[in-house]
Amino acid sequence: MLKAREATSPFSLVRNQFVQLIVFDPEQGKLTLTSRVVSVSGDSLVLVWPESPLKGRYFFPGVRFAVFQAIVRGKVISFKVDITPAILQQHEDRRLTINLPRFWEKMEQKRRFIRVKKQMEMKFRLLCEDGFSESFYSGESIDISVGGIEISSMELMEPGDVLELFFSMEFFDFHGVLARVLRRSTEAGNENLTYRYSLEFTGMFEREKDTLNQLLMRSMHQLPKPKIQPVV
Repeated sequence: MLKAREATSPFSLVRNQFVQLIVFDPEQGKLTLTSRVVSVSGDSLVLVWPESPLKGRYFFPGVRFAVFQAIVRGKVISFKVDITPAILQQHEDRRLTINLPRFWEKMEQKRRFIRVKKQMEMKFRLLCEDGFSESFYSGESIDISVGGIEISSMELMEPGDVLELFFSMEFFDFHGVLARVLRRSTEAGNENLTYRYSLEFTGMFEREKDTLNQLLMRSMHQLPKPKIQPVV
């Protein structure tokens, strides 16, 4: 993973986009909070009030700063956010407004291609003119790699459409994975109007990317279970 500094481009973030805030809680240790973009201006960003895993809204007890992360043009960008009393007073509105820095860090992600067959249910949102859709659509995976995924869905999409994916694999949640439709096909005898899509991952948080690679490696190297021979 390579890091570089670049000028902030606020309007690269879009409405309803999934984002993360990384904090170090004095009692719980490192936490990954989740949120969505409400609106973007030239120098500030409004988010839905962040939530912690399994516990709902997080009120930053004893936390002085957080690290904001999002996916922009296929790269993970990050910057430090100071948690001030003025920020904490916003929780009643369920909105968190943060100031954007002049520069943010971007992390280049290397591609790896290990593909395994995997069936799992998933949800996704489509990128529209004003951001990601409020509605979720459903699909099911066929196979997956760190570079992309094949899914089936009853939702009609076109090559080039951009999706934000949410799915779980072996008890690990993958949220806000960005993907682009490469191809669409239909199978013979398609009475249920189900389409098959080849998707290319265009952005994934580094923690999720490393975890996915480990899960795929483990799936590839699982040994077959020994067959028990009957005793004659």
